[in-house]
Amino acid sequence: MKNLIVYSTRKGSSKKLANMLADKLPGETVLANIKENPSLKGYDNVILGGAVLAGEIKNGMRKFAESHLNELKNCEVALFCSCLSVDDKLIKDYFIKSFPPELIEQAVAMESLGGVYAPEKENFLMRSMFKLMKATAQENIRQENIDKIARCFSEL
Repeated sequence: MKNLIVYSTRKGSSKKLANMLADKLPGETVLANIKENPSLKGYDNVILGGAVLAGEIKNGMRKFAESHLNELKNCEVALFCSCLSVDDKLIKDYFIKSFPPELIEQAVAMESLGGVYAPEKENFLMRSMFKLMKATAQENIRQENIDKIARCFSEL
């Protein structure tokens, strides 16, 4: 079984989560930053995800998914997001805004893997915005959701 995890990241938290997920998956797993525009050829399973900013996964994730829709139809697909929210309705909205409906229907799993807010990694504007929201440095890794996605591929 060959797996590909395509992630988008701003400050590295999605890459960290993708690595944690890769460690749990059966078979060979390759990680690729979306900026590399990876090929999906030769993979049985593809996992797409990234950090949520302003209500959706940024850095071209939706465009990447739409442009590879035909290839993705031949794979088992899971979706993840990196965010601090634990509100399931809000998280579902993030997926709806970030991926085409066909892919959401096809996905064997859609999970938030948690997130990290590290103010020291943010620029002045972002730090100021988070300060207004009274956000403090935090890390909330949702290990149970990493395990859920891994189990979906272990059971195939």
